[in-house]
Amino acid sequence: MDSAIVRKQVTLVGGSNGRVAYLTQAAWDVLEACDRIWLSSAFEDGGTDWREWPWSGKTVRAQWRDPTWRDSLQDDGSRQVAWVVPDSPAVSRDPDLVVGLSYLRQWRWQTAWVSGIPGWLFRLDELGLVTFPTTMTINGKVTIAWPSEVSFHDVPQFPWLHDQPLYNRTIVWLRDSPRAREAAGWLRQQGARVWIEPVSVIEPPERTDAWDRMLEQIARYDWLLLTSAEAVDRWFRRMREKSVDIRRLRAQIAVVGPETARLVRQVGLTVDLMPERDYSQGGLIEAFSAIPVRGSLMAFPGGQKNRRDLVEHLEARGARVDTAVIYRNRSVPLETATRLAIQNATVSALVFTASSQVEYLVEQLSMEERHRLRDIPLFSIGPATTGTLRQYGLVPAGEAATPNFRVLAELVRDRLAETSQKE
Repeated sequence: MDSAIVRKQVTLVGGSNGRVAYLTQAAWDVLEACDRIWLSSAFEDGGTDWREWPWSGKTVRAQWRDPTWRDSLQDDGSRQVAWVVPDSPAVSRDPDLVVGLSYLRQWRWQTAWVSGIPGWLFRLDELGLVTFPTTMTINGKVTIAWPSEVSFHDVPQFPWLHDQPLYNRTIVWLRDSPRAREAAGWLRQQGARVWIEPVSVIEPPERTDAWDRMLEQIARYDWLLLTSAEAVDRWFRRMREKSVDIRRLRAQIAVVGPETARLVRQVGLTVDLMPERDYSQGGLIEAFSAIPVRGSLMAFPGGQKNRRDLVEHLEARGARVDTAVIYRNRSVPLETATRLAIQNATVSALVFTASSQVEYLVEQLSMEERHRLRDIPLFSIGPATTGTLRQYGLVPAGEAATPNFRVLAELVRDRLAETSQKE
């Protein structure tokens, strides 16, 4: 391996026992900011529930004794790397620590250290044998005060997560995507356990004939209708793949809400129409009501489960709407642990970011499990998803003011925090 090819900054992070609740704030900050995480193989036998690990999308197992894995580190695209080891780097039980460090020195990669909580300390904490001081102000001076009696009951677990508003809450987010993982990471910083448990996956369409015809005839269209972030991403990515000059797109662009508008603007285009309040197909129908559309040719790319309301409204007013399936949703089985949590109503919240997620979840549940959903706070990304929940007799605990994952996450935080205060 030629060490001159690339240089990385590698930070050894003390991962304590592998549980998120025992990470220090400094460790969390490094793991949030890095491009890639190498996770020590020593964690494999530790019984850690990796469903709670917030950074699975950028985490790989460290395999220092595998030359193929070592060679792959040069061209994996990362520059800032966190290497998570058990306990704290200075006292870690990772058998490959010395081996890995020798390679880092050989490659002349920069290294830094972030301490973790030693094993003996978090084990004492698990037994309830750790207590923490408080601060008192006496005559204007701040003094640390230790309790005169230590109770081994109701002693808070370590650290900073315990004081967060969502501590010990379990939230199930029913979509996996970069935006979902970002929102889940923010909720975890609020103290929550977040399980990213998609009930469906998004796949390419079975055929692309209609889609490719749209792109070939792109200059003919008067309007381009985009009603999901997925549609925006896949439409413009396909244009790049097919080398379609974006200047041929003379159509006006209608979007369903602020998030789709933001993504359109990221490719350098202007949004011509967006609902004022109701960010759904119904809102877009209302927005089109004041615009003459007779004789207009419109392109409407989307998923196979796209609702027909907008198409039927525009065609009834004399427009021609060409549709193309540019992605497909496919149901995936519900995780056993999630199903049990629903059965026992031990989930603090279920988060839906699309109507199809409601359908895919409910279709997998028994009648008894469907009734249990009424005991769990349900949160919706917008009016269409809320409408689907109501069709199944489910009343959401909250609906995002705008169809944005961060806005939805903040709504979940606020509602669950209110419930905690009442309890």
